[in-house]
Amino acid sequence: MKLRLSSAKNSVVALIPAIILSDDVVILDCVPDISDVASLIEIMEIMGASVKRYDDVLEIDPRGVQK
Repeated sequence: MKLRLSSAKNSVVALIPAIILSDDVVILDCVPDISDVASLIEIMEIMGASVKRYDDVLEIDPRGVQK
């Protein structure tokens, strides 16, 4: 699934935790480089998700998260 975001931080900060519910890789485009996003990436990785970030694109694979 690929989502294009506005650069509003509120939308991405809400979407990243929701990705845990996905059964597939989710790609977010236009992700702002802010500390809230960095913190959520760290939390997702601790929970078992695979996260890749390049430029303003964030690719999250939540399949490793124990549900």
